[in-house]
Amino acid sequence: MNSLLFKKISGYVILFAAFTILFCLQPTSSASAASGPMVPTITGVKGDYANLILESTPRSDGKIHINTPATIARLQELNVTTYAFLIWTQGHYWDDLRLEFMPAAQTAGIKIWVYLTPPSEGESQPFGGNYTLWAQQIATLANSYPNLEAWVIDDFTANLDVFTPASLEVLQAAAHAIRPQLALFVIAYYEQATSSFAAAYKDSIDGIIFPHGERTPQNLSSYIDTLYNNFSPYGIPIYFMPYATFSNFTTFKSAEYIKQEIEIAQAKEAEGKLNGILIYCTPKATTDETWLLPNDPYKYATHQDWYYELTNDALGIPWAVHNTAAGANVKTSQTATVTQPNNTSISFDAYSYAPSGYAFGSDGNVARISYPAATPGAAGIYAELSQMVAVTAGSSSSVSFKIKDDYTAGVSGYMYKQLLIDDVVVWQQDVAGQTTNWQTVNVNLSPYLTGKTTAKLSLRLKIANAVTYFPVTTTWDDIVPTGFKVTNPYFDGDTGWTKFQNASTTADAFRISWPSGKPSVNGATGYKIKTASVQPAGPYTLNMKIKDDFVFNTTGYHFMQLVIDNTVVWEQDVANGSADWSNINLNLASHLTGKTSATFVFRVFDKVGVNNFPINADWAIISTQGFTLSDSTFTGVSSMADLWNIKKGSTLEIAFPPAVASTAGSYGSFYYGMAVTPGQGNKTLAFKIKDDFTGATSGHHFAQVVVNGSVVWERDVAGGTTAYQSVSVDLTSALADKLNGEVEFRVYDKAAVGNFPVKVEYTDVVATGFTLNNETIRTSSGWSYKEMPATKLGPFTTEIVSQGPGMALLQMMIDGKVVWSQDASRLSASPWSKYTVDTSAYTAGKSTAQVSFRLYFTQAVSGLGLTVRLDNLQVQGLGMQNLSFENTNGWTIAYTDQNLAAGYGGPKRGLRVFDYVKALYQ
Repeated sequence: MNSLLFKKISGYVILFAAFTILFCLQPTSSASAASGPMVPTITGVKGDYANLILESTPRSDGKIHINTPATIARLQELNVTTYAFLIWTQGHYWDDLRLEFMPAAQTAGIKIWVYLTPPSEGESQPFGGNYTLWAQQIATLANSYPNLEAWVIDDFTANLDVFTPASLEVLQAAAHAIRPQLALFVIAYYEQATSSFAAAYKDSIDGIIFPHGERTPQNLSSYIDTLYNNFSPYGIPIYFMPYATFSNFTTFKSAEYIKQEIEIAQAKEAEGKLNGILIYCTPKATTDETWLLPNDPYKYATHQDWYYELTNDALGIPWAVHNTAAGANVKTSQTATVTQPNNTSISFDAYSYAPSGYAFGSDGNVARISYPAATPGAAGIYAELSQMVAVTAGSSSSVSFKIKDDYTAGVSGYMYKQLLIDDVVVWQQDVAGQTTNWQTVNVNLSPYLTGKTTAKLSLRLKIANAVTYFPVTTTWDDIVPTGFKVTNPYFDGDTGWTKFQNASTTADAFRISWPSGKPSVNGATGYKIKTASVQPAGPYTLNMKIKDDFVFNTTGYHFMQLVIDNTVVWEQDVANGSADWSNINLNLASHLTGKTSATFVFRVFDKVGVNNFPINADWAIISTQGFTLSDSTFTGVSSMADLWNIKKGSTLEIAFPPAVASTAGSYGSFYYGMAVTPGQGNKTLAFKIKDDFTGATSGHHFAQVVVNGSVVWERDVAGGTTAYQSVSVDLTSALADKLNGEVEFRVYDKAAVGNFPVKVEYTDVVATGFTLNNETIRTSSGWSYKEMPATKLGPFTTEIVSQGPGMALLQMMIDGKVVWSQDASRLSASPWSKYTVDTSAYTAGKSTAQVSFRLYFTQAVSGLGLTVRLDNLQVQGLGMQNLSFENTNGWTIAYTDQNLAAGYGGPKRGLRVFDYVKALYQ
């Protein structure tokens, strides 16, 4: 068999090798006498492969030998009639087979197939790659023990350059000269087991063993039918090999899927399309499968023997990896009875892992408080994020949160992370002496919240003693309250949190951004125009601060630039920038002397096109000398067919210029986040709108309002008016059961046009039942712009940031709506962390609700092995069953991609597989 990663299992021992082929194989077919007239047709096979039980101590030769009595007894208990004995790199296993196992198996009535490895996997010992000698030795042994029916070559179809039809006929002749009845079977993966392969090898093999490496049984029946059609014309039998072992790094299958595969194979055998089943590595040595979890950071589920797994498989068969498409997902769901519709919550334990850890994810949405390098700071200054919280049970209150910092030096006593209630420190930790990994902190808050109905919660970074050089970044996430409620505890945007530092100046700042995953082109630019009124005499200076969030050393692409009257007067590669505010002081005398006005363009400019280079570039105008600046438009350009000019003044102004072609799907917009007021009645959005188009050409530019990605109102500019019209949009149903959302006021092109200038203005926007926040200008070019008024430019940087969703997300859903989401890579930081989600807004007014956990891929991945585990659900205001996943009761499974799978796991999962096989082999 093959894969990029595999295991050979003997008892408790797992041997890792470069390919997985040896371990688990698939479907079946009936045997024939293709290679010789005396080779019998072997049918009714109830077989098992490998995973021998070993003796516990070495013998006098210093080697661990096979525990033959224990293995034979276990095979008999399993109702096995045929056993494939793997001989790999342990040369003494050949002697164990000859001298001990063969006579014991013959006495027990168990047929034996000797299973050899090909050159691609490391040749079997002691005879190595001398397959002629192997044929002779196995045939000789079969003369002594007639229960030795066949020999097998693993990963045969991956070694066809070695095993040609002619070379196999030589091997068969060598074997049949000694034992004419000896059959030769080969491993043939579905992709290579074609009709042309069957035709080429019809006279040199006696059957194929078909290993099924896919995660689920959904294609198995059709695969067997295809193989039967390919091989039955030549009388070549097929034997099916399902993978029965578990590796969270390769071929994880639930016990139930394995059972389904065997049942499908037995039905195909009854139809005459298979000659038997040879199971790959049925767990035999133990029911306490510590071998299952060789790199597991915590081998057992908390409190219980069972847990739930959502998995993506890295295994590829043959010689490839699984490809999981963007949007692929797997979920488990249960319909809950809602007993307290306005007071529901769900808590659960979760973690994830992969063999080499997670380099593919991101921190997701987090809070950060940072102090920059080379910046003196006085004792007592601090920065914080805070909010007022509603206390529900102060006497039993507590909080847990995740925190980390990047300080690795050993200088202590200067900088402290703190948690405060009503400005009283309830927890603190020196940044010195900690690791850079996430840690989970639990704090008892009952002494501070008892008797209160509200309180101020603060996350703070504070200087305890004056510093001159002390750069540090602290990162916070996953605030899990008990006995009180926190708004936005997972930092999904700025909602609910107030930023503050006690030593700061204020400036108006703005941000120009390019998104993740969108290719840019040479010359693409997002730019903000400001008009300068220049005084007659200088000096002429500009003092500004800049920063960006690009942390790598990839140079030559995005540049922050200041352009005055079409001349670049300053630029900096974002790769050479900093996440902290940097001072830029410019003498502009040579550019402004003798002028009364000038056009300033603050822009991010791409000098080279690039496929994926997201950036947030921030600017803050601190002061000007000799001139003043007034606001004008923002424009995002990726091509000359996508050129929107957008301006925020007394109105929201979106304009498309004359003599420029537009494309279908092009747009300019004002985007806002929405914070919905729970329980309030109707939700409406009212505004006034006008445009300056007076012609009759319709079907091109449309003024629209878009809520959560859906157009809820639109009007062709050809049908508009140059005078303001009042519009009111009922959003009650669109915002039902939502706490937040997004709305865009935009102008959208439904059809390309060569020359269609227009200016649309929105004004007097009134939101009822929700508030608007986080205003951002967006264009279809990809560029976006955001004002950041009254930005605090103290020494600290206090921010809530999104580093992108990562590739794989664990999500909780209520009635199909995502109510909680976490990058799977984050779950590995602290095994079995507890998460609590307030679901009241999503169950209000309901008697039932579907609760789902989903593993979701935001982008296509290739060969990503990933396992997420869930356990120990606790619910408030909901009636649910099987909260610790003791069995399959109550939960249903659905998946979009069979590379993804779900199942019930635990230290005794292998026992369930053993029992399934035992029952099906009766």
